[in-house]
Amino acid sequence: MKDRFVSPDELAKYLKIARGTVYNMKAEGRIPFTKVGGRLRFDIDKIEKWLAEQSGEPRVARRIG
Repeated sequence: MKDRFVSPDELAKYLKIARGTVYNMKAEGRIPFTKVGGRLRFDIDKIEKWLAEQSGEPRVARRIG
């Protein structure tokens, strides 16, 4: 089973953006996130849906790892 939740570092690599950009987007409420055990995590399914909504394109299933 692949990880459903990813860390800010993993998300930054996945999106090919700086880690600071991930934190800025989170702080501005521009990207879906959650806290798991007090740690910031991103649900990759929600991220992919969010990406599709941003681009106006149909969702394409992709996995990290």
